[in-house]
Amino acid sequence: MSQNDDKVFGEGIFFKQKENAPDFVLGAVSIKVDEFITFLKDNVKKGWVNMDLKESKGGKHYFQVDTWEPKPKAEETTAPPQTHSDSYGDRERRRPKSAILILNQVNKRGGSSNSHLFFTHHKCRMLN
Repeated sequence: MSQNDDKVFGEGIFFKQKENAPDFVLGAVSIKVDEFITFLKDNVKKGWVNMDLKESKGGKHYFQVDTWEPKPKAEETTAPPQTHSDSYGDRERRRPKSAILILNQVNKRGGSSNSHLFFTHHKCRMLN
């Protein structure tokens, strides 16, 4: 199925359906070599030319270049890690390792889900 409204028809390639052929024979493809090579060179994308075999309203068969291309994926942007400036300048404030240890100890002791830890610059206390 074409994405673009510009229809590009195969040049130098023809399909003829054979009426008296067995069921497994759909038809014959004829290629006019010089014309088809020029057509291929003009329409190649990433080494390929994809075409659809279609039937006109009048019943004739023709080839149309499949111009569909996937939409480019939006580049996934990752947000930079959030940092907070403290009163001492542009230094990053990180959770100290001791705070992580305290959180682990609270979880081991069965701290309630409503318990919250309040962190100051160097102190930690539990709020209920």
